Amino acid sequence: MSTLQISEDSIGISSQEEILRIVGTNTTAQIAGKSVDSTTPTDNQILRYDAGNDKWQSENLPALVETNDLSSAVVWADVPDANITESSVTQHESALSITESQITDLQSYLTAETLTMTQFKAVVAASTDFADFQTRVAAL
Repeated sequence: MSTLQISEDSIGISSQEEILRIVGTNTTAQIAGKSVDSTTPTDNQILRYDAGNDKWQSENLPALVETNDLSSAVVWADVPDANITESSVTQHESALSITESQITDLQSYLTAETLTMTQFKAVVAASTDFADFQTRVAAL
């Protein structure tokens, strides 16, 4: 393939405008052996190869829409700790619950406590202040 170079000096024309008038509008018939659609593109269009039509065509840029659905795009084991903020965790705190069967190292815990009114009155009467009251109740 050879390249044709046209300049004002080589063809004796006085201006580039005259060259464009003679040569005409630039056109491209093929790119990489594939036809180029002759439709004139508009602002913000791109040239994309369409395999179904076997040619290059102008088309609008796709709209970029951000979706915050990371369920299929993120492998949670790969999220750096620096990207997990306290609010990222606590914003869902009210939706979380832990059942007894999920706690593996729980030795013992208080399941029920009965305190009669007589015992309660005795603790209140014996307490010197609120801190003492708390200590006495905790010891029951």
